[in-house]
Amino acid sequence: MPLRRYSEAEVILSERRRLEMPLLVTVWLGVLAFCLAEGTVFYAVAATAAVGVNAWAVRRRHEVYVQRAFVNIGVLLATVVLVIELLGPNDGMLRPLGHYLILIQLCKLFERKGNRDYVQLLAMSGLLTVVASILSSALAFALVVLVYLGALCYTSMVFTLKRGLDAVGRARLDGEQHPLSPRLLAWNAIRDWPGAALRRRLGVLLAAILATGAVMFLVTPRTGRGLGGQSGARRPAQGGFPSQIRLGEPGEIYLSDAIVMRVTVAGAEPVGVPRYFRGRTFEVYADSTWSTSPAGPPRYAAAPVGETVVQDVEMNASLLPTLFAIAEPIRCDAAGGTVQFDAANRMTLTQRRHIGKRVDYRVWSLPPDNDEAVARLERIARTPAAGDDPTEGVEITPRVDALAERWAGDLARRRDATQRGPRRDRLDVRIAERIADKLAERCAYTLDLSDAEPDRDAVEDFLFHLRKGHCEYFAAAQVVLCRALGVRARLAGGFRSDGAADGRHVLRGRDAHAWAEVYTPSTHWRIVDPAPRRRLDPPRAWHAPLTGLWRNVQTWWRERVVGYDADARRRTGRWFADVFAAIYAAAAGVVRSVVRSVVNLLAFGVIDRAMRYVVAAVTFVAAVVLAAVIGRVVRRELRYRRHLRHGVALPWQTLRFFARLMRLLERHGIERRDDRTPRELTDEAARRLDLPADALDDLVDLYYRLRWGHATVSLARVRAAEQQVADLAE
Repeated sequence: MPLRRYSEAEVILSERRRLEMPLLVTVWLGVLAFCLAEGTVFYAVAATAAVGVNAWAVRRRHEVYVQRAFVNIGVLLATVVLVIELLGPNDGMLRPLGHYLILIQLCKLFERKGNRDYVQLLAMSGLLTVVASILSSALAFALVVLVYLGALCYTSMVFTLKRGLDAVGRARLDGEQHPLSPRLLAWNAIRDWPGAALRRRLGVLLAAILATGAVMFLVTPRTGRGLGGQSGARRPAQGGFPSQIRLGEPGEIYLSDAIVMRVTVAGAEPVGVPRYFRGRTFEVYADSTWSTSPAGPPRYAAAPVGETVVQDVEMNASLLPTLFAIAEPIRCDAAGGTVQFDAANRMTLTQRRHIGKRVDYRVWSLPPDNDEAVARLERIARTPAAGDDPTEGVEITPRVDALAERWAGDLARRRDATQRGPRRDRLDVRIAERIADKLAERCAYTLDLSDAEPDRDAVEDFLFHLRKGHCEYFAAAQVVLCRALGVRARLAGGFRSDGAADGRHVLRGRDAHAWAEVYTPSTHWRIVDPAPRRRLDPPRAWHAPLTGLWRNVQTWWRERVVGYDADARRRTGRWFADVFAAIYAAAAGVVRSVVRSVVNLLAFGVIDRAMRYVVAAVTFVAAVVLAAVIGRVVRRELRYRRHLRHGVALPWQTLRFFARLMRLLERHGIERRDDRTPRELTDEAARRLDLPADALDDLVDLYYRLRWGHATVSLARVRAAEQQVADLAE
């Protein structure tokens, strides 16, 4: 691989090294942002290696490159990879396009680069970041993009400066046989790298970009994600409570603190007993997905006769059309439409009239664990799959079937030997409870399922490979294992509350829950919740406070930024309107007070409190302005003295002779303009005023040496120059 050293012009004049380093950082950050959005490591490692090699060479003022033919071959191979990914199984064009942009950038890093190549690298890096922003909205990705914007702006400013220096380096004045040498030209083009000026302008530019982005974000919000309390990194957005539960997708589940429901339960509440508010049930499991089986013709609410549990619900309308209640509901009245029950006793709101952000309804449920209520419910609602084969409609792999037999096969054989009746029902419940205990021993609760394998059956992957998961995995495994042993079971979804002594339950997104329900004729559907009551967190480490803070920041980001929707925009608009109205009212009051104070002062000579405030404010502003002026003068003087110490500036007395010479020529009609050099002025003076050309040339040479060459001359030589100017004036 050839290694070329930078030329003298690239080192001294164009400052190529100062462009290459931020350019490499910008390219690397763009690739890193895409890899964070996609969740891959390979391209991040490849880009890190390529950028590292180039940065190592740049630090030594070298350029690593390959022949153009190899670069073209690399581009062709990248195109072949793009075509293969597009023709193969994929979930869209964005990821293949991102891979293609990364490969093209890696190829261009190893070729002889000019200004056109720099533009192409910056353009492809920006396009790659745009693609990544479509794939991800995570907080870590947003922080990387923010750093990327700073690097991109700084690189663009340095590139603009480099192009100007290149143009100066190629320039050639009339009469010159070739451009000036880089070292000679550098004195006039750029002596010191303007790092401080670039950083100041970068801060202003980033502030403007962030302000513009914030305004655009507030004005044009995105559609909010589906509100089920949990959202995975790769789970598609959905409206309402999910009608299917898809397992096996890699990613992390996020819990929301947003309030989605308030339930007031009439009567005394059992202390310390969790309440389950069921919304949907799922009976069919295939391809790692739980769905609802046809439940027969719909029915409408029955009359609430006898003992019931009454609940008044205020629910977020985003959960519609599903309604939630303590099982088993028998009647529901909603102000926003008609409530329909299906044969599985699931409630939905139909024939909806205009509904705002909230829907209110009252529901009557039968008390749980009540024999009379169970008998009434059997008369009201049929039970799907109550008389069917329990294994029908559920995919059970051989390993899961063998595990179920090992865990509770003895109870299943005892049940099969028992005739129908309460004893057989109790054995079915004991099978379900044993399986729940085994699941709690075998598997841990977690919200991070990044290691999930989509190609495996989700329940088998949970039981034998991951051995960790959230409530949906526990409930799904519970139902499949029960069905494998002939126990009629289904998966239920809704919200769980840990209890409220006063009967008022406040349910948030994080309270969304899934559990198992086991059917027996004597108990109807009985809740068996295999998920642990609390998340099993690792032991507290030294970085636990930082981890908690990061989790809180992520929650704020997901709820306030990612979840920013039309409702949030309206609330924000009302808040700004109220703030502006308050400011306007306060300003108008201040103006009225000042006008009244001025009238009192002029008419009656009275100085009231408002006038004293005005005098104090004017005095404060004047003091601030005076301090700013003094600070500017002092800072300029300090900078001048610092330049004197480093030989960059000269005392003004040293160049006083030249200023007198210029004023002398102007008085005699030789005008000084920006397009005329001092040498041209003195040549014209020698011709028109008949002055000695040698004396004028000596003065101009001395000025050049002092002003641009940092020459050191004696005080006698400066005084001699002043005397020469005086002689010329005479």
